[in-house]
Amino acid sequence: MRSFNVFLISYGVFSFLATVTKQVRAEEFRFDINTEIGVYARSYDSEKTDLFPNGKSAGLLTNQAGADVSVTGTLGKGPLRLSGKSRFSYLPGSTSPVAEVTADELYAEVRFSDHLFGYFGRRSLAFGQSYGFIPVDIYNQPLKEKRLYPSDKSRNDMEGVDLIGFDFLTKNGDTFKMFYAPEFEWLNEGFTEDNWYLSYSTFFETSGIDVTTSAFWGERPGVGLSGSVALGDKVVLYADGTMRRNREKKTLQHSKFIDGFTFASGNDNRVFTYLTLGSGYTFDNGLSVNLEYTYDGSGYSQDEWDDIDESINLASSMSGSLASRARGQINTALRHHSLRRNYAFLRMAKDDLLDLNLESEFTLLHGLDDQSGRVGLRLEKEITEGASIGVFASHRYGKENSEFRLRPDISSLALYTLIRF
Repeated sequence: MRSFNVFLISYGVFSFLATVTKQVRAEEFRFDINTEIGVYARSYDSEKTDLFPNGKSAGLLTNQAGADVSVTGTLGKGPLRLSGKSRFSYLPGSTSPVAEVTADELYAEVRFSDHLFGYFGRRSLAFGQSYGFIPVDIYNQPLKEKRLYPSDKSRNDMEGVDLIGFDFLTKNGDTFKMFYAPEFEWLNEGFTEDNWYLSYSTFFETSGIDVTTSAFWGERPGVGLSGSVALGDKVVLYADGTMRRNREKKTLQHSKFIDGFTFASGNDNRVFTYLTLGSGYTFDNGLSVNLEYTYDGSGYSQDEWDDIDESINLASSMSGSLASRARGQINTALRHHSLRRNYAFLRMAKDDLLDLNLESEFTLLHGLDDQSGRVGLRLEKEITEGASIGVFASHRYGKENSEFRLRPDISSLALYTLIRF
């Protein structure tokens, strides 16, 4: 199978180049480039927890400053378009600075006709309708997002997927998408298996329903469904859901520390449902409100969480290297964007708060299983064309060892400047 996939990629790339070689000769080049600079300072209010009794030893900072520079460029000629985005991130740090250059995107797109497009290379992919949890956005890595920036920038500043694919647009506006993303040592390093993705999007004009169905194969194969419908000018209903085989999270096998805690992989071929149901309402004054409910079938049940809580309490009673090892095993197993099963999410946003040209956003993510959660407030103002300043504050709440109080970064405050040209 791997040999066939390698052949398919090679053949696809060769076909792209052979198809457009003659067509681009007589065309003129089109070039566009955009730059975005973000500079920020962030301060944390940290507290000791049973899982992190010493935040500094875990590498957590109380104060942080840094910069991000993103350059996006497009070069086109005839039916061929080359697109790329590189990102430079700099974090001075207290002892040793960290500088990284990432190629988020670098791909070629070929227009074979008005209805058929092909592409290959590294490309950012985003799917779904929801704001809080987006089950169908299967290639997103929310733990890597720099959440101090607005959500669109935080989501876009991510390394894309290395793939080869096609988009086919029908005459009535439907879209078929198919791509193959291989798992190689130097491609898609986070993958454990080759990935295939297939989707179909359509719009029912009579009912106003927009629907995308998808199927995907890889480490956790499954199917997805995403859709929305507008009810008048003010109300929208939407949903994102997947059914995937194998569990994303590892299960604690026993909470007695002998040679180490044992966490079992979720690769047992069971099917897990992940669903978000949402609604949005826009008031006459421009205030938009979204309310969502999310069910994550692969999240920990109450009995499973009781075992995890017992293991954390046991680790907190230890000392020295034994305690560090025990806490490290638990923390590694719990490195997920969400851990439980039921959540409520609220978002309120207004573009011109108090007629001050001030963009505002308030978010509340509440875990219904343990009554813990996270609140966030963002205010951003454009000071001149292409330049804005903003402030972002967040706070985690809940009981000790609840989901959102496991880690010490309880509160944070960030100031940032964004410049686009």
